[in-house]
Amino acid sequence: MTPEAYGGTGVNNGSFTATLSGNLTFTGAFNPTFAIPSSSTWTFPSGGGTLALTGADINSSNQVTSTHLSSPLPFSQGGLGTSTNFTAHTWFGNNTGSSAAPSAQQPACADLSNAANSCSTDATNAANISTGTLGAGRLPNSTGYTVIAGNGGAATVSSGATVYFGVGTASDTVTESLRSIPMPFACTLRGFQVITTTTQSAGGTLVLTFRVALASPSGGPVITIPASSVAGGYNDATDTATISAGQAIDIQVVNNGSGASAQIAGWSVGCVPN
Repeated sequence: MTPEAYGGTGVNNGSFTATLSGNLTFTGAFNPTFAIPSSSTWTFPSGGGTLALTGADINSSNQVTSTHLSSPLPFSQGGLGTSTNFTAHTWFGNNTGSSAAPSAQQPACADLSNAANSCSTDATNAANISTGTLGAGRLPNSTGYTVIAGNGGAATVSSGATVYFGVGTASDTVTESLRSIPMPFACTLRGFQVITTTTQSAGGTLVLTFRVALASPSGGPVITIPASSVAGGYNDATDTATISAGQAIDIQVVNNGSGASAQIAGWSVGCVPN
């Protein structure tokens, strides 16, 4: 048994087992090298102690670096599936089960709900807006309003009579064509308004209909003022009517009361280009 001072371990190491009686420290200008056959197994006791690795593969925060990875970490293991660095504000077009590459513009179509209605590139959306193909249904109702208006001049309508008012005309007539005017562009009527300055006759309603092409549009703007209704503003904010370029418009007023109607002052309607 050779003492430690002369290169031994201080312990009988028969049967190819090296047993140390204390800590083994290597000093000098050279690092120790251990030649381990490929079929060998390193066995460390589990009873305690710490195995510390240092070097390029483990950083100061004990994190494994790319040196240990033969390929980019997949999505299923929390990686990005690529070794490329992503710029700020980049969309990732993948979910947990996807193998598609991240998109630099927006999520992949498969990852969008209602993809059929919204799955397109930014370039396509920009082209749609610049060429005017964005549907009118995507615009708020207040966009592009043209206001069509007139004034009844505080006129009343006789019991059981039907008269017509026109744009900018302060008088009525029983001949509709004398008050109708053509529209220069196609649009949709909405938001019909009227103001009365006296009480409606107790005998029946006063009905104002916005007419298109000398005919009452089916389901179009209609204001019905009940019998005995006091002076004030009335409106139909629900019904609409579509006008084609060149079609005539006017207001039809029918008094179903037993006496003269309420006085009709201003009226107006919005027209949204189609």
